[in-house]
Amino acid sequence: MTAHDHASVPAALAWSLLGSEAPAATPLPDGQVDLAIVGGGLAGCSAACKAAESGLSVVLLEKHQVGSGQSGASGGQFIPAFENDAQTLIERYGLAVAGRLLRASEDALRALEALLEEEGATALGRGGLVLGLSREDSAYLDQEGDALGLLRVPHERLGNRIREFVGSSAYTDGLYMPGTRHGNPLAVVRTLASRARRLGAGLHEHTPALGLVRLPHGGWRVDTPRGPVHARHVFLAGGDSLLLKHRWFAPTVLVRTWSVATELLPWDLASRLVPSGACGYDVRELTMDYFRMDDSRLLLGGGDSIAAAALRGKSYLSARVTQLFPELEGVKLTHCWSEEADVSASRMPVFRHAEGLWSAGGYSGCGTVNAFGAGRWVVEALTGEAPSRGPSNWTVLENATQGRTGLRVFPFPAHHGFRRMAGRLGASILEIWS
Repeated sequence: MTAHDHASVPAALAWSLLGSEAPAATPLPDGQVDLAIVGGGLAGCSAACKAAESGLSVVLLEKHQVGSGQSGASGGQFIPAFENDAQTLIERYGLAVAGRLLRASEDALRALEALLEEEGATALGRGGLVLGLSREDSAYLDQEGDALGLLRVPHERLGNRIREFVGSSAYTDGLYMPGTRHGNPLAVVRTLASRARRLGAGLHEHTPALGLVRLPHGGWRVDTPRGPVHARHVFLAGGDSLLLKHRWFAPTVLVRTWSVATELLPWDLASRLVPSGACGYDVRELTMDYFRMDDSRLLLGGGDSIAAAALRGKSYLSARVTQLFPELEGVKLTHCWSEEADVSASRMPVFRHAEGLWSAGGYSGCGTVNAFGAGRWVVEALTGEAPSRGPSNWTVLENATQGRTGLRVFPFPAHHGFRRMAGRLGASILEIWS
C-alpha cells in the first residue's frame, strides 16, 4: 500500500476533493434574532433549516467553513442508533425508554432522507454491517440480535452468508442492518447549509464565537470578531466550547479519529470487496475499523482511541487496509485525514439547556444521524412543537443523558488540554482491559 504525496490533508479538504461545494455567507444582523447557532456541522445546519422552516430568525456562526469539523470528517455512516448497543440501552434505560430513543434516531434519519430528496441531492447508500472477527464476536452478535428483536429493529443474522455481503476473510460473522445509510457527510452538511440560507437563515463562515453573555433583561449576546450577535436563544451545536470557558468540568473528552481513502478502483474489484454495497464496522469497542465505498473508492477508518491514533495513525490504517482486503495490495491511498471527536463517559450524547442556552455533543462516534436530529429537536423544544403523545425528543434525550433515568453523566476536566489527556489515559486503560 502506497501513500499519495498529498495524502495528509484537512478533513474538509479531503471530502471536498471527493465532491461538494460550500455555500456563500451573509452579513451579520443588526437586531436580535430568535436563535443563534454556534457550529456549522450537521447539528448546527439542521437547526438552521428547522428554525427557518418554523419562521424563526436564525444566525449560524462557524469559525472555519461549514462542515470543516467533526461532521465533515466522519466516516460517512448514517446509523439510526447510539454508541451504546441495543443490549446496553435496554439494561440502562429499560425497554420502553430504549425503544423511544431508537425511534427518535430512526425518525431523524427518515427526515434527513426526505430533505435530501426534496433538495435533489444524491441519495444515501443503503445497508450497514455489524461485523465479527472471532467466535467470541459471534456470541456477542447472538445477544445483540436478541436485543434488536426486543426493540423491533429490522436486522438479519448473516452467519455463513457473510461472504455475500463483504469480501474479506477477516470477518467471520455479522448482522445486516437494512435501516443504516451511508454517504458523503460534507455533501450532506452543505446541502443543509444551502437549504437554510435559501430559507432565510444567516450563515457566517470564518466567524468564531469568542464569548457568551447572558443579558440582564433576557436573551444572550454572542461576541464575534465581526461584532456581537443578540439572540433570544443560543444553541451550542459544535460542542460546549463556550460553556467550557466558564466551567471547569465537561461531560466529554476529545478523541482523535483517522480515515483514509483509496484511489478509484475498477468496478469489478470494488464489487468483490463489498458485494452488498453496504458500509460496515466491527464490534471492537475502541480500536474498531469501519469502511464504506464512495463511488469506487474504499474509505476506511479506525484506531479511534487516542493511543491508537497517536502511535499508529496513518500507518495503522495503511496496514489495516491490506489486512482486511488483501486484493488492495499496491493500491494507492490518495487521501488521509483526522479529526477530534467528543466522547462521553457513558458513550451517549449529552443534551443540556437552561435559560435559553442549549447544547448538544458527545455523540461518541455515532453522531451523524443524532447530530442532525439534535438540530431539529432543539427547535421543536424551544418552539413547543412536540409529538402527539409524550415528551419531546429533546426532553427524552436530555433526561436520559442527565441521569434522570438512572444513568449518571461523569464530568472530565474542561480545558482542552486536560480533556485530551483524560481521553488518552482513559482510552489506553480501556484498551488494556479489552
